[in-house]
Amino acid sequence: MMMRKIVDQLTNKELQTCFHELDEWMKTGILKKGGSVRAIHEDIETKLDVEVDLRSVEKEILYIIGERSSSGQSERETNGTNLTPFEEIYQLNNAMREAISTIKGTDAEYFEEAQLDYLIKLSQELIDEATNVKRWFKQD
Repeated sequence: MMMRKIVDQLTNKELQTCFHELDEWMKTGILKKGGSVRAIHEDIETKLDVEVDLRSVEKEILYIIGERSSSGQSERETNGTNLTPFEEIYQLNNAMREAISTIKGTDAEYFEEAQLDYLIKLSQELIDEATNVKRWFKQD
């Protein structure tokens, strides 16, 4: 998988976060530790199994932002998909399952019980919201 393909899979919101981090980096000379740009850089190095210059990642992020902005395409059009809200939720659910599988296979020292409790709480809130939406549909 090429670097551009990896960056192109980011949502517009993720790219916006990256842009703010890059802007701050330009102003201060310090790239946020634990931020999105560093996480994307690490993800690219892992997926490509090579060392990648951080500035190359910066260029790819800015290129994709510019490409999306100049073409006027929506995020769905840019990604070549036309997902319904249900499909988007389904994809997020699958991503969450993957993350949980990753956590299961990781040393316990990297995760605190409170983090897992928070994940369970967020999941329950989503279930509650989905249940409320279902009730709302039944009322009509």
